Amino acid sequence: MAELMRLSRPWLQASLRAPTLARSFTTTTSARAAKPKASRDQMAMMKQPTFLVPGTLVTPPLRDFPKSPRDFFHFLWVIFKTRLATTGANVGAKIMSRDGFWGKTKLNLGRSQAVPTAKALHVQMSEAVAAGDAETLRTICYPELAERLIGQIQRRPRGIRYEWQLAKYNSTVSFPRLADFRAVTMPAAAGGQNQLVKQAVVSIASTQTIARYDDNNAGQLVPGSQRTLELIEHVVLQSNVNMATWIATPWKIWGTISHSTYQDYLDEQEGVLTLQKRNAKPR
Repeated sequence: MAELMRLSRPWLQASLRAPTLARSFTTTTSARAAKPKASRDQMAMMKQPTFLVPGTLVTPPLRDFPKSPRDFFHFLWVIFKTRLATTGANVGAKIMSRDGFWGKTKLNLGRSQAVPTAKALHVQMSEAVAAGDAETLRTICYPELAERLIGQIQRRPRGIRYEWQLAKYNSTVSFPRLADFRAVTMPAAAGGQNQLVKQAVVSIASTQTIARYDDNNAGQLVPGSQRTLELIEHVVLQSNVNMATWIATPWKIWGTISHSTYQDYLDEQEGVLTLQKRNAKPR
């Protein structure tokens, strides 16, 4: 099933990380109920572009570590520093939400909900892509991802129906797992307030089946279209937190990314230096 395969591979390029790739996918029909009018703060959040949080790191399997001992241990040090900085940022975010120094923490990071939420949204999105359910995609995905997927759906041949199924989860001792979790303050658009962004990367190993049917031919299976795939996907979820109330929006899918490599780290550092030099130039 060529098209659904393409949708499951890297395609979303909306990241701040230098050579970052994002894939993704998941459903369910939602009732068409009257929706409450969004507040000004909610509308502002919805209009802001979404980016992969800088420094996001998914530890690669050992086989993808650098072969050079020097680079190998440097990459280990980078991973350790990143995890330490992430822990500090998460603790700092909770401290910021206190009422005074000894007050109660208002921010709920929601780490424990990240993995089950990612599993559910992953299935929903994959089913929605197969079913051509644009309404669900707009509900559970960030706009850039949803519109990219909907564009792919709209280019499908008429009368061709797609089917996706989750056969099973694989390597259940190691997966699914929380590969990265961070809460960071992001600058707002001009005139707006800064907001806190929660981001979780959940690694999911699964066996999936995809197939295509021709409704112009009595719903027959298109020959050669049925495939079974074994995938490891790193699903990125994000949620915006209003820093006045410390209430978070529901988790949504940003996309998927590849595991990090040492070259990713070097490229990101080069990008940061380039940006610093550009900003240092007199205007």
